Amino acid sequence: MGHSHPQVRGRACYQFESLLKRLSKGARNSMKPYLEDVLRELQKKVLPVLNRDLKTGKASGTPLSVESTLVVCEAMGILCSSVFSPQNGPKMFTSSLQALREAIIRLASQQEACKADLQLAGQRLSDMIKMLASLTKPVTRDAKVLQEPLIACLQTVLTVFSSLPEHKEVRLTTIFYMHRMVTCLKDRAVPLLKKPIVCLLEHTDAESYTHTCSIIYQIVDTSDSRVVIEFVEEVFRPLYE
Repeated sequence: MGHSHPQVRGRACYQFESLLKRLSKGARNSMKPYLEDVLRELQKKVLPVLNRDLKTGKASGTPLSVESTLVVCEAMGILCSSVFSPQNGPKMFTSSLQALREAIIRLASQQEACKADLQLAGQRLSDMIKMLASLTKPVTRDAKVLQEPLIACLQTVLTVFSSLPEHKEVRLTTIFYMHRMVTCLKDRAVPLLKKPIVCLLEHTDAESYTHTCSIIYQIVDTSDSRVVIEFVEEVFRPLYE
């Protein structure tokens, strides 16, 4: 993953993540004493992308591409899942998730720099939201014990969206993250999504509108009927008032 050639780095990330998915139970058990060390090394691999210079969008050293970083984030999620670490997994996952969340907060707080180049800032933030989604993907089955950190990250993502609702990539990655959180948090996510979905309907193009309808359908299809009624009333009221 630290090779000087980008294609070699990318292939190494892909092969590592594929290997984790294919390990036998015995091999996973033999890795347990080293999981936290491996996770720390993977976290170091994503830091250059998290800390890219806002003025140029470039990272220091020989960083992974955004695509390879997403693969590494998913590998981190696999290591934190109950399949690998039923005891320490929640603590490891919360630590990794918090590091990504803090990076988003740091970038979003640089208001003057963000205003100077809203397009670059939005692209950076959307990349980070993708990283959050990749990290959470392998722990979907463990979501019951990860509710609070997942809710905190969802609130952070929605705050970012509310500050850049017209940025196309931010809109699309926010919708993608909403899908992930509805799957993980179910009814607990819905109250947080009402105002952002209204905002999506107000700041949208044809592509975003299609994706917005998709998240609305997921909520209606999977949530409790009482939650759905309250959701529909609040989301669609502004459209007919």
